[in-house]
Amino acid sequence: MLPDTEQAMERAAWTTGLVYGTLTVLIAIAGLGVAGGASPQGAGATIFVGAVATWFAHAYASVLGHRATIRHHSAGEIGPALRHASSIVLAATPAVIAMGGASLGWWEPRAALAFANAAGIAVLAAAGWIVARAAGESLTGRLTATIATASIGVGIVLVELLAH
Repeated sequence: MLPDTEQAMERAAWTTGLVYGTLTVLIAIAGLGVAGGASPQGAGATIFVGAVATWFAHAYASVLGHRATIRHHSAGEIGPALRHASSIVLAATPAVIAMGGASLGWWEPRAALAFANAAGIAVLAAAGWIVARAAGESLTGRLTATIATASIGVGIVLVELLAH
Protein backbone atom coordinates (compact mmCIF):
# COMPACT_ATOMS: atom_id res chain seq x y z
CA MET A 1 0.00 0.00 0.00
CA LEU A 2 1.26 3.45 -0.90
CA PRO A 3 1.73 6.13 1.75
CA ASP A 4 -0.87 8.92 1.69
CA THR A 5 1.37 11.39 -0.15
CA GLU A 6 2.16 8.86 -2.86
CA GLN A 7 -1.53 8.00 -3.22
CA ALA A 8 -2.36 11.69 -3.48
CA MET A 9 0.31 12.13 -6.15
CA GLU A 10 -1.07 9.11 -8.07
CA ARG A 11 -4.58 10.59 -7.94
CA ALA A 12 -3.28 13.99 -8.97
CA ALA A 13 -1.42 12.54 -11.96
CA TRP A 14 -4.49 10.54 -13.01
CA THR A 15 -6.80 13.54 -12.65
CA THR A 16 -4.37 15.77 -14.52
CA GLY A 17 -4.33 13.30 -17.40
CA LEU A 18 -8.12 13.05 -17.41
CA VAL A 19 -8.55 16.82 -17.58
CA TYR A 20 -5.77 17.19 -20.15
CA GLY A 21 -7.22 14.37 -22.26
CA THR A 22 -10.74 15.75 -22.04
CA LEU A 23 -9.61 19.20 -23.15
CA THR A 24 -7.66 17.62 -25.99
CA VAL A 25 -10.75 15.70 -27.12
CA LEU A 26 -12.91 18.83 -27.00
CA ILE A 27 -10.32 20.70 -29.06
CA ALA A 28 -10.15 17.81 -31.55
CA ILE A 29 -13.94 17.82 -31.87
CA ALA A 30 -13.86 21.55 -32.51
CA GLY A 31 -11.18 21.06 -35.15
CA LEU A 32 -13.12 18.25 -36.81
CA GLY A 33 -16.22 20.42 -36.91
CA VAL A 34 -14.31 23.29 -38.47
CA ALA A 35 -12.69 21.01 -41.05
CA GLY A 36 -16.13 19.66 -41.95
CA GLY A 37 -16.86 16.62 -44.01
CA ALA A 38 -15.27 14.18 -41.58
CA SER A 39 -17.08 10.86 -41.49
CA PRO A 40 -18.02 9.50 -38.06
CA GLN A 41 -15.43 6.72 -38.54
CA GLY A 42 -12.78 9.24 -39.48
CA ALA A 43 -13.71 11.51 -36.60
CA GLY A 44 -13.62 8.63 -34.10
CA ALA A 45 -10.29 7.43 -35.45
CA THR A 46 -8.85 10.95 -35.34
CA ILE A 47 -9.97 11.40 -31.73
CA PHE A 48 -8.60 8.00 -30.68
CA VAL A 49 -5.26 8.35 -32.48
CA GLY A 50 -4.92 11.89 -31.13
CA ALA A 51 -5.57 10.64 -27.59
CA VAL A 52 -3.02 7.85 -27.91
CA ALA A 53 -0.43 10.24 -29.39
CA THR A 54 -1.11 12.75 -26.61
CA TRP A 55 -0.79 9.95 -24.04
CA PHE A 56 2.66 8.97 -25.29
CA ALA A 57 3.77 12.60 -25.68
CA HIS A 58 2.61 13.50 -22.18
CA ALA A 59 4.28 10.43 -20.65
CA TYR A 60 7.55 11.13 -22.47
CA ALA A 61 7.48 14.80 -21.43
CA SER A 62 6.89 13.67 -17.84
CA VAL A 63 9.92 11.36 -18.01
CA LEU A 64 12.07 14.17 -19.39
CA GLY A 65 10.88 16.55 -16.68
CA HIS A 66 11.57 13.95 -14.01
CA ARG A 67 15.01 13.30 -15.46
CA ALA A 68 15.82 17.02 -15.38
CA THR A 69 14.76 17.18 -11.73
CA ILE A 70 16.64 14.15 -10.42
CA ARG A 71 19.47 14.34 -12.98
CA HIS A 72 19.63 10.67 -13.82
CA HIS A 73 17.84 8.27 -16.13
CA SER A 74 16.12 5.01 -15.37
CA ALA A 75 14.69 2.71 -18.01
CA GLY A 76 11.87 1.90 -15.59
CA GLU A 77 10.48 5.44 -15.69
CA ILE A 78 8.39 5.10 -18.85
CA GLY A 79 6.03 2.43 -17.49
CA PRO A 80 4.84 4.49 -14.52
CA ALA A 81 4.66 7.60 -16.71
CA LEU A 82 2.43 5.77 -19.19
CA ARG A 83 0.27 4.47 -16.34
CA HIS A 84 -0.10 7.95 -14.84
CA ALA A 85 -1.09 9.40 -18.21
CA SER A 86 -3.44 6.56 -19.23
CA SER A 87 -6.45 8.63 -18.22
CA ILE A 88 -5.74 10.75 -21.31
CA VAL A 89 -6.87 7.83 -23.47
CA LEU A 90 -9.75 7.09 -21.11
CA ALA A 91 -10.97 10.65 -21.66
CA ALA A 92 -11.45 9.89 -25.37
CA THR A 93 -13.75 6.93 -24.71
CA PRO A 94 -17.12 8.76 -24.75
CA ALA A 95 -16.30 10.54 -28.01
CA VAL A 96 -14.96 7.39 -29.68
CA ILE A 97 -18.04 5.40 -28.62
CA ALA A 98 -20.32 8.20 -29.81
CA MET A 99 -18.58 8.33 -33.20
CA GLY A 100 -18.67 4.52 -33.43
CA GLY A 101 -22.43 4.54 -32.85
CA ALA A 102 -22.86 7.21 -35.50
CA SER A 103 -20.78 5.19 -37.97
CA LEU A 104 -23.09 2.22 -37.34
CA GLY A 105 -26.12 4.40 -37.99
CA TRP A 106 -27.40 4.24 -34.41
CA TRP A 107 -27.62 8.05 -34.23
CA GLU A 108 -26.75 11.09 -36.29
CA PRO A 109 -23.15 12.34 -36.37
CA ARG A 110 -24.27 15.73 -35.03
CA ALA A 111 -25.89 13.99 -32.05
CA ALA A 112 -22.65 12.07 -31.47
CA LEU A 113 -20.65 15.30 -31.48
CA ALA A 114 -23.15 16.95 -29.12
CA PHE A 115 -22.96 13.96 -26.76
CA ALA A 116 -19.15 13.96 -26.87
CA ASN A 117 -19.07 17.68 -26.06
CA ALA A 118 -21.58 17.27 -23.21
CA ALA A 119 -19.67 14.28 -21.82
CA GLY A 120 -16.44 16.28 -21.91
CA ILE A 121 -17.99 19.18 -20.04
CA ALA A 122 -19.45 16.76 -17.48
CA VAL A 123 -16.05 15.12 -16.94
CA LEU A 124 -14.44 18.52 -16.42
CA ALA A 125 -17.16 19.50 -13.94
CA ALA A 126 -16.66 16.25 -12.03
CA ALA A 127 -12.89 16.74 -11.98
CA GLY A 128 -13.33 20.26 -10.57
CA TRP A 129 -15.60 18.91 -7.83
CA ILE A 130 -13.34 15.97 -6.96
CA VAL A 131 -10.19 18.07 -6.76
CA ALA A 132 -11.89 20.74 -4.64
CA ARG A 133 -13.26 18.05 -2.33
CA ALA A 134 -9.82 16.45 -1.99
CA ALA A 135 -8.40 19.89 -1.17
CA GLY A 136 -10.93 20.24 1.66
CA GLU A 137 -12.85 23.09 0.04
CA SER A 138 -16.22 24.17 1.40
CA LEU A 139 -19.41 23.54 -0.58
CA THR A 140 -19.06 27.01 -2.10
CA GLY A 141 -15.45 26.28 -3.03
CA ARG A 142 -16.44 22.97 -4.60
CA LEU A 143 -19.22 24.57 -6.62
CA THR A 144 -16.87 27.35 -7.74
CA ALA A 145 -14.22 24.84 -8.83
CA THR A 146 -16.85 22.74 -10.61
CA ILE A 147 -18.21 25.72 -12.52
CA ALA A 148 -14.76 27.12 -13.32
CA THR A 149 -13.43 23.81 -14.61
CA ALA A 150 -16.55 23.06 -16.66
CA SER A 151 -16.44 26.61 -18.06
CA ILE A 152 -13.19 25.83 -19.84
CA GLY A 153 -14.97 23.05 -21.75
CA VAL A 154 -17.98 25.28 -22.40
CA GLY A 155 -15.61 27.92 -23.80
CA ILE A 156 -14.07 25.41 -26.20
CA VAL A 157 -17.52 24.26 -27.35
CA LEU A 158 -18.64 27.88 -27.83
CA VAL A 159 -15.60 28.55 -30.01
CA GLU A 160 -16.52 25.41 -31.96
CA LEU A 161 -20.11 26.65 -32.45
CA LEU A 162 -18.95 30.13 -33.46
CA ALA A 163 -16.52 28.66 -35.99
CA HIS A 164 -19.36 26.77 -37.67
